[in-house]
Amino acid sequence: MVSELGELIARYEAAHERVMEVVKNRPDSDAELIKVDQDLSAAFNAILEYDPVTPEELVDRVRFLLDHIKSNQSGNELVEQLVDRIWLDVVESGVSATVDINDQTGKIARQTH
Repeated sequence: MVSELGELIARYEAAHERVMEVVKNRPDSDAELIKVDQDLSAAFNAILEYDPVTPEELVDRVRFLLDHIKSNQSGNELVEQLVDRIWLDVVESGVSATVDINDQTGKIARQTH
C-alpha cells in the first residue's frame, strides 16, 4: 500500500514533469506556466506540511527534501557533500532498515543529469 506521503511525492513528481513539459513546449501565454507552477508549489507545500505517520515516512520525506536540495544545487560541491553526509547519518542512525543508500545515490545522480 502506498503511503499518503508517497502519494504526495508522486503528485509533486507529476506536477514537476508537467512544468518541464510546458516549458519545453513554450506556451503562447504565461497563464499555463503560472497554473502548472502553482500546482507544483501546492504539491511541494503539501509534502512540507504533511505530518509523517511512521518513521519510514519521516525518512522518505528527508530523502525527498535532500534530493530536492541536491538537484537544485547541482555543481555546488559543498552542498552536495553536506547532503550526502546528512543522508549517510540518517541511514546509519538505523531509523529505517529498509532504506538503501545506493538507491538514494542513484536517484540523486539521475536527477542531476
